[in-house]
Amino acid sequence: MKNPLDDWIELTREWLDEQMAEQRARDEAAWLRFRAALLGPLD
Repeated sequence: MKNPLDDWIELTREWLDEQMAEQRARDEAAWLRFRAALLGPLD
């Protein structure tokens, strides 16, 4: 049986997963910009 705390934990985990995915996308974009600035654009 779920209680309000279980709902809160589930919601928090979903939100955290979204935040981590967004951060990963930002990190990858920043890495590609850094690499392009350092070594030139990708072939």
